[in-house]
Amino acid sequence: MNPTQKRYIAVLLSIISLITGCATQYTSFESGLIYEGNFRHGVNTDFWEKGFGVWRTSTTQGLVVTRGGVAIVWFRKPLDDFTFECDAEVLEGGGLSITLCGLGKGGRFDTGYQIGWGEQFNTQTFLKRRGIVVQENNNELIEHHNTYRIKVRKYESSIQFFLDGRLIFDYTDAEPLTGPHHQYLGFGGDEAQFTTIAFDNIQIYQEKQKKIESLLVQLNDSRAEIRRAAIVELSRSGGPTAIPGLVAALGDPSEQVSAVAISALVKIGKPAVPALIEAFRKQNPVVRTHAAMALGRIGNPDAVPALIEALSDDDQQVSREALGALLEIGTPEAKKAVKDSFRKK
Repeated sequence: MNPTQKRYIAVLLSIISLITGCATQYTSFESGLIYEGNFRHGVNTDFWEKGFGVWRTSTTQGLVVTRGGVAIVWFRKPLDDFTFECDAEVLEGGGLSITLCGLGKGGRFDTGYQIGWGEQFNTQTFLKRRGIVVQENNNELIEHHNTYRIKVRKYESSIQFFLDGRLIFDYTDAEPLTGPHHQYLGFGGDEAQFTTIAFDNIQIYQEKQKKIESLLVQLNDSRAEIRRAAIVELSRSGGPTAIPGLVAALGDPSEQVSAVAISALVKIGKPAVPALIEAFRKQNPVVRTHAAMALGRIGNPDAVPALIEALSDDDQQVSREALGALLEIGTPEAKKAVKDSFRKK
């Protein structure tokens, strides 16, 4: 191996790390693109924090990992399923690799997933799981001074690595490494004594939509605890997309499941009102009863006409809940309907 080859030292781009010592509170993000930046004007500490090592920012190159060893920055928000993209250019020296770690700040990189690109003096490209190679493609090595578009996608048990739009690795783990220790995104360099690499035009996306679709499927699971857990998660991130499935769950045979479905729809609020009104046309009286409960807790006046009509429902439980919902909404029309109902009795 000649001296030039020996200068190819892998730079670790640390993408996920599961760590316990990073318990910062964060505001919620919208689905889709949650971060876009280039570090050309320094590090935005609302989104990033420095882990360790030697790096600098540049007004023309973004984040530059310099000669001098390990350098890592961490995204402050924990992520489950996501896509990470960036431009990477080897300005001087060696190779580049991407690591999805099992341990975070200051931890070892062989405790999780590692995509090694141009490792071992630019001779190896592989995907490791806890230090064991599970996929390998040594035809994909680094060309010096080229700018590459890197993309890493993590969704449930799947990990994909793209290079300039080409799929290099597509790995599905039968026993995926999950949990709170695998939710932090970081990137930078390792063993960079002979290397300078610039990272620019960074984008991070949350993979929410497909996750929501997966949760909606779980609403039909035979196990009540799975259905309940899916509804709890949908209440956090599902939004209006989850409404039809949550309305259907109002008729779940498990009271615990239907109760969390009501709470989830109340959390969504006004966007759920039309679907809940439509639920009064369902044959299942349990669905009608729970729809009335949800409408009362949401308190939107648009529901008043449907609730007044429900006062005449053949099922007494439905009519009682409709009456209670009208009392909760409390508009003049709702109050009048309640008084008229009592007079009739």
